[in-house]
Amino acid sequence: MIMPYSSRWSTAIVLATILLVAAWLRFWGMDYGLPHPTARPDEERIVGRAFHILATGDFRPGTQTYPGLMIYINTLALALYTWLGQLFGIYRERFDFLFAAVVTDPGLQYRICRTVSVLLGVATVWSTYLLTRVGYQSRHAGLLAGALMATSYVHVRDSRFATVDIGMTFFVTMSLLFTVKTLQSYRTRNFILAGVFAGLATSAKYNAAAVALSLAVVCLPALRDKNSGPSRRFIISRLAIAAFAMVSVFAISSPYTFVNFRATVFEINEAQRVLYEGESERALPIHLRVSFPVGYGWPFFLAAILGLLRAAWKHRWTDLALLAYFIPVFGTAAGVLWVFPRYIIPVTPVLAAFAAELIKNLINYIRIDRRLSLAVAMALFAGPVGWTSTKFDLVASRKDTRVLAEEWIRTHLPPRSSIAYCGGYGAPSINTDRRRPPVFQPVEVTCDPSAAEARTAYLVTHEHPVLLNFSPDISKLRAVLNGKAFQIKVFNPFVPPFDQKRLRQKAYFFEGDGFYLPFSGLDFMERGGPIIRVWKFHK
Repeated sequence: MIMPYSSRWSTAIVLATILLVAAWLRFWGMDYGLPHPTARPDEERIVGRAFHILATGDFRPGTQTYPGLMIYINTLALALYTWLGQLFGIYRERFDFLFAAVVTDPGLQYRICRTVSVLLGVATVWSTYLLTRVGYQSRHAGLLAGALMATSYVHVRDSRFATVDIGMTFFVTMSLLFTVKTLQSYRTRNFILAGVFAGLATSAKYNAAAVALSLAVVCLPALRDKNSGPSRRFIISRLAIAAFAMVSVFAISSPYTFVNFRATVFEINEAQRVLYEGESERALPIHLRVSFPVGYGWPFFLAAILGLLRAAWKHRWTDLALLAYFIPVFGTAAGVLWVFPRYIIPVTPVLAAFAAELIKNLINYIRIDRRLSLAVAMALFAGPVGWTSTKFDLVASRKDTRVLAEEWIRTHLPPRSSIAYCGGYGAPSINTDRRRPPVFQPVEVTCDPSAAEARTAYLVTHEHPVLLNFSPDISKLRAVLNGKAFQIKVFNPFVPPFDQKRLRQKAYFFEGDGFYLPFSGLDFMERGGPIIRVWKFHK
C-alpha cells in the first residue's frame, strides 16, 4: 500500500484504498448462512421486526431490550429497496417485494439489511480516520487508525450482520469526532452534532449513552478557568443544548422506550440478569486472552495497550475525552458473565486512535522516509489481522451445513415423507420452498433418546462439540438409534480428519453465542454450521 504524504490528493487516494479494502473484507461472505432464518443470533429480531413494520405499518419495535433506531433504519432500507424496485419495474406494489422475500427469494430482506450494516461498518472506518486526524492533529495517524479499523477482524466479522453493535459504533465515533472538535472551537454546531450523534448511538444501544461523558470532559478547561476562553455561562448553555439534542433525538428515534417504559425497565433488568448472574468466567480474562489478540492481531493489540497507557500518562484533553467514553463502556463489557466478542466493537475506534497515535510518534524517531515507514507500519500492524479477516471471509462465503442439509433433503428425500428433526439454532429449515405446498411432514422433537421413538420415516439431528446450548450432545440418542435407524447423510463443517480434542484446544467458540463459526481456529473449519446427520428408520 502506497503511503504518500505530500498532498491532499495523495491522502485521499490512500484513504480511498483503505475504504475499498474495508468494503471488500465486509461484503465478501456477506450471505453467510442465508436463507436460514437464524444464521446469526439476534439478527432475526432486528430484521424480522423491520420486515413486520414494512408489511403491517405497526411501528412498535416488538422488544425493548434494544431501542428502536436500528429496526427503523432497516425498515427504511427495506422501504427504499421496495420503492426502487417499483421505480424500475421490478415490483408493481409493496406486496410483490414482501412476496419475493418470503417465497421466491427467501433471505432477500436479510441481504438488504446486512448491506446497511456493511455500509455503516465502512463509514466507521472513515469516521475513525477523521476522529484520529482531528483529535491528534495528524493525517498520518488518521490514515493508520483507518487501516487498523478497516482490517480489524472483530469489526469485519460482525459488520456483515444486521445487529445493533456496528450502527452504535458508527454513531459513537461521530459523536466523539464532534466532541474533540469542540477542543478547537466551542462552536454551537459542534455541541449540537455531538449531542445528535450521542442520541443516535444511545438509540442504537442503551449503553452508548456513556459517550455523553466525553463532551462533559472536554468542557472542563473552560469551566475551570473563567479568565480564558468562553464564559462558564456560555459553556453550560452549550452543554444544555447538546443534552437537549441528545435526548430529543433519542426520543424521536426510539419513542416506544418511553411509551412502554415499564416494559423497557423490565427487559433491561432481565438482560442485566442474564449478563451478570451465574458462575461462568468473567469476560475480562476472555477478552484479554481471546477477543483482543485474535480480534485485533497481536501487533495492533499490543500497540493499543501501549497507546492506552500513553494516553492515560499524557492525559491531553483528547486523551481524556476518549478515555471518558472507553473506561465505562469497556468496564461494563469486561464484567459480564455471558460473553460475546462483539461487546468490544464499540471501543475499537478509540483503541485504533490510541494505537495509531503511538505508532505515528514511534515513526517520527525512525530516520527513514516517512512514506516507507508508514507503509511498513500498516503492513506490520494491520496486515496480520487483515489476514485473519480474509480467512474468516473465505470460510463464511461457503454454504453453511444447515443450508446444505436443507438443499439435500429437498432434492433427495421422497415427497410427503415424515421427518422428525431436533429443534434449535442448529436445525436446518424444512419446507423452505414456499412456491408450492409443503413437500414434507416435519415434526419437531427433543434431541434426546426419546427422539428414537418418533413415528416418522426420517430423523434429522444436529450436534456440536462446544456449542451445547444450541446443539446438544446426542451421544445417548445415537446409542439408542443403533439398530433402529441408519445414517444416510452427514454434513460436517470441520476440515477432516476431525479431532474433537484438538479442536477444543486450538479453536475458540464463545459458548453463549449460537454462531457456528469459531472466533479463533478458522483453519479447522471448512464452512459454518453444526454437524448434521440425516437418519432413516428401519421399517
